[in-house]
Formats: sequence, C-alpha cells, structure tokens
Amino acid sequence: MPARSSRSRPREFRSGGAALRYTVTGEGDPILLVHGLSGSGRWWRRNVPALAASHQVYVLDLAAYGYGLPPHHRSPGVRGAAALIAALIDHLGLTRVTLVGHSMGGHISIHVAALRPGQVENLVLACASGLLAGPRARMALHLP
Repeated sequence: MPARSSRSRPREFRSGGAALRYTVTGEGDPILLVHGLSGSGRWWRRNVPALAASHQVYVLDLAAYGYGLPPHHRSPGVRGAAALIAALIDHLGLTRVTLVGHSMGGHISIHVAALRPGQVENLVLACASGLLAGPRARMALHLP
C-alpha cells in the first residue's frame, strides 16, 4: 500500500472504451473523490492530506475533464462515468467505499452508489448537480 505521506504516480484504468486516471494516497478504508464538470482531481489537493491520515484516498480524474483526450474522443457522460467508476471499484476489489462527489461528480456518484450498493457504504454529495431530465445540450443552455 502507498505510504501515508506520499501520493502515488497517476494510474490509468480503462474499461469499455472509456478511461480515467487516479492516484492513491494513505491507508485504511477507501475514499473515492469525484470532481465536477470542467474540474480535475487537483480540486481535492487540500483535502487529501487530512483524509489520507486515516483512509486510502483515490483521487479520480475523469477523461475529457481532469485530463485531455484527443479531440475525436467524447466524454462518457454521467452514466458512462458511473459505470467506469463501478468497474474500477470491482477491479480494485474495494469494499466499504466512501464516495465523495462534487457538482457533476455528485451526480455521477449517485449512479455509482446505485450500481454498487454492496460496496458503497457512504455517499457524500458536495453541491451536487441535479439529475437531468432532458437532453444534456438543452439542459446546459439553462445553466447560469
């Protein structure tokens, strides 16, 4: 396991044609930090040291948000990102997961918790975006 005081090099996970990057810090029950729209894992940099004192912290960077993809690639969307994170949880064999999602990351985290109720023990939503009831492009036009 990674040392408490050091942050691992970014790792990449791919499943179903989608990808995300993540780093791991600390030891203990896992916390997955999911950033919001147009954000990145760097948003959590001030939170990681305190959380890593007692947990293994996974800072996720969603493709097309936290790190770039070639222009012809598209974001997997909310449900696709949730499926990818659920696959990562399975791949890593994580249990007793705490998911922390900010903004769109909260929206994604709700779907992850629904996909993996046996593995997600806690769900923390920080200014989570609402569940969209229409086409994303049309809904985005109504954002401030």
